[in-house]
Amino acid sequence: MSYDEYYEVKKSQFKALIKKDSDENVQEFLIFVQIEMMREMTGTMNSLKFRLGELEQAIYSQQ
Repeated sequence: MSYDEYYEVKKSQFKALIKKDSDENVQEFLIFVQIEMMREMTGTMNSLKFRLGELEQAIYSQQ
């Protein structure tokens, strides 16, 4: 997904959730995008942490 596509998706989500136009409420939209990015990064980090745990278990079980 390109940056442009990402922001278009976030604009749609912002309008649906916040009930405001992103072009007229730029500051609120940018805060919304920051929160969404942090949420997505946290989800990715949790997934990586889980996968690393599985990998460690697999390594220790082979020893």
